[in-house]
Amino acid sequence: MKSERVPEMLRVLFTPPADGPWNMAVDVALLRSVARLAEPPTLRLYRWRGLWVSIGYSQEPSGAVDLDACDELGIGVVRRPTGGKGLLHGLDLTYSLTLPSTHRIARASVAESHAVISRVILEALGDLGVAADLVSGEACAPEPARPKSAPGESRACFDQHRQETVRSGGRKLVGSAQARRDGGLLQHGSIPLTNDYELLARLFCPSGQDPAVFAAAHRAKVTSFSEASPGTHPSRLAAALTAAFSRALGPADACEMSEWERREAARQLHPDIAWWRV
Repeated sequence: MKSERVPEMLRVLFTPPADGPWNMAVDVALLRSVARLAEPPTLRLYRWRGLWVSIGYSQEPSGAVDLDACDELGIGVVRRPTGGKGLLHGLDLTYSLTLPSTHRIARASVAESHAVISRVILEALGDLGVAADLVSGEACAPEPARPKSAPGESRACFDQHRQETVRSGGRKLVGSAQARRDGGLLQHGSIPLTNDYELLARLFCPSGQDPAVFAAAHRAKVTSFSEASPGTHPSRLAAALTAAFSRALGPADACEMSEWERREAARQLHPDIAWWRV
């Protein structure tokens, strides 16, 4: 007698805007919960309270972003549990996808799993009528360690194009990074809703380079959702992502975090742990 295949399910979390440490602590808590099979694969969509820069897990803060500019502008800096380079948050929609290591996508290679997830995002954008494509090249590389940025090299994630990159109008629209730890897979992604190119230059322009030149070059390589789909409300983007990931991973069920996940996220903020601190 054949055993029936257990249907795949997708839990979807829409969490309120929060500061950097809490957002990162929640993603680690979700990863640990999903990895131990206490919860199904989880898509989390969220925003940030205020402006924040997240840096890759292995980055040296002083080489990742202009810390003096962050301090002057009141922009917080937090470390991600995933790799890659610096990202500006607060003007974006961020997603995290957590899967157990036994999941079919997590069993694939980093490049293959990244490509699968990127194609789902591309499908969501297509549902909104956004003209977008996938190209091979660089995306924020997965953790573990990355070499320190070379002199004159951009410190911004969106200036990289590794593996499959989601573009619109020939410019990068989605920045992603992945980590495999604690028995699971965590992929972060940022979709800028709008871009402040001058601010990005202030934060990520390499030492010795003209910020105006950096901003112009960055504008030529990077786009935002408002540029790719003028007039489309971000809530429609969130809905399209939910629908596309549901088609790919199983029926979606909008839920809240479990009590265990809340406690685990709070534990991640304890000063003796504080891996997210810069």
